[in-house]
Amino acid sequence: MRIIARVDGNHQAFILGGIKCTHLNQVEQISFLVDTGCSVTCLLSDDVTRLRINWQPLSYAPHSVRTANGTTIPRLLPDVDVYLPALDGFMRSTHKILHVHYPQMQILPPNPQLPNPQPTCYTCSLLGMDFLHRFRKWVFRDGFLTMDT
Repeated sequence: MRIIARVDGNHQAFILGGIKCTHLNQVEQISFLVDTGCSVTCLLSDDVTRLRINWQPLSYAPHSVRTANGTTIPRLLPDVDVYLPALDGFMRSTHKILHVHYPQMQILPPNPQLPNPQPTCYTCSLLGMDFLHRFRKWVFRDGFLTMDT
């Protein structure tokens, strides 16, 4: 299976996919930054706000995380499904959807000191190594990151 992410001018790879959980009525579009420095996939606060996820009653993660905005304790969003476009096959690739279920996904709650979320075009969450470890081969070429299982 092959995932192809676009690479921006800062050499960061992004992939557009979908997310579904009990807090959402349907699959919602989400942009992920391919982040090899992030241990776990997580939804960042702007996506939490944009998707109107009610994060206040969610359980806390067992460990705090350090972010650019300081240290925080993530919340745990239950029963999350992530869907990413993929190609399957070598010579005659067919379009597939790579589906990964997370019993719990970490989310970063909105920061009250930063009340206005970024516009959707600047919003992304993090696709961490818990997802990325599935890919044995990574190639950066012509503005794309291709990852093969």
